[in-house]
Amino acid sequence: MKFKNTFLDQLEPYSPGEQPKTKNYIKLNTNENPFPPSKHVINSLKKFDFNNIRKYPDPSSLKLKEVLGQKFNLSGDNVFVGNGSDEVLSLIFLAFFRGKKILFPEITYSFYSSFAKLALGKFKTIPLEEDFSINLEKYNKTAYGIIFPNPNAPTGISIGYEKIKSFIRYHSDKLIIIDEAYADFNSFNCIDLVKKFSNLIIVRTFSKSYSLAGLRIGFCLANKSIIKQLLKVKNSFNSYPVDQLSEIAAINAIKDDSYFNEIIKKIKKNRVWLEKKFTEMGYNFIKSDANFILLKSKKISAKHLYLNLKSKGILVRYFSKPKKLSSYIRITIGSFIDCQKLVNFLKINDGDDFEKS
Repeated sequence: MKFKNTFLDQLEPYSPGEQPKTKNYIKLNTNENPFPPSKHVINSLKKFDFNNIRKYPDPSSLKLKEVLGQKFNLSGDNVFVGNGSDEVLSLIFLAFFRGKKILFPEITYSFYSSFAKLALGKFKTIPLEEDFSINLEKYNKTAYGIIFPNPNAPTGISIGYEKIKSFIRYHSDKLIIIDEAYADFNSFNCIDLVKKFSNLIIVRTFSKSYSLAGLRIGFCLANKSIIKQLLKVKNSFNSYPVDQLSEIAAINAIKDDSYFNEIIKKIKKNRVWLEKKFTEMGYNFIKSDANFILLKSKKISAKHLYLNLKSKGILVRYFSKPKKLSSYIRITIGSFIDCQKLVNFLKINDGDDFEKS
């Protein structure tokens, strides 16, 4: 090809979970929330004056920033809003890691390596422990920054609050990014540390816990000077990242705390129920602090498990690599009915008959 960019050969595009259009699957493969958005969100969108679509949205997303600041006891100047947490992450890499070295786990969100390459940065991956946990002591290496999800994806394992706090304090010369896409399903988050440390960025999304994946809204919380630098990059790239409908939906989702707490409680309850059933059936799994579980059969391969579930109308996620992950399937915590259907199918079709089905 005359116009081929050989640099792109270094990139490995993200492979999203299947989004089927032709069959009505039980969809437990993309970590979507099984519950609908808050009624406040739906009603606010119904009341929206669509004549306003002819106008550009607020380039600063000021109202959303103010609401987020109030929720987390921060100033709106500590908030950066983007078109999904992936955009926020990509702008962080562009702003701070051009030609710089960043560390992240060997098994984690696969976009990190692509972001680093696109930013012309350098990166080193740190192996997980045998139990799939992140050992922060292994990150005591020369680097400009460090990023890790908490809980990690796709393992669901989190690092304790005090360990993270001590780690950030010790590495005050490094920029620390904590990707908290799944933190609402955990027992804690690290947002209060933003006030304590000027070298910390917390990245968040509305896709998981707020049931707004279809609108693509993300944000990060950090020191005001970091936010200013991110705004400079954003405004040199795309000065209107969040549309009017998305901003209205996000604001109303935040305001409905009672509904938010209700669905988080249900998902956690379903997670505990699934883990109990997996134990009773003799499956190996990694105890999760997120809205998904890594599951391993003692009888058949993860690929067979994934394919057989798919043939029966249940979608889960199978990772062919890295090798350490290839013996597991990842199951999103669905509604209780969907969890029951999954468990009943595994009970009926376990073992050799399952593999041949």
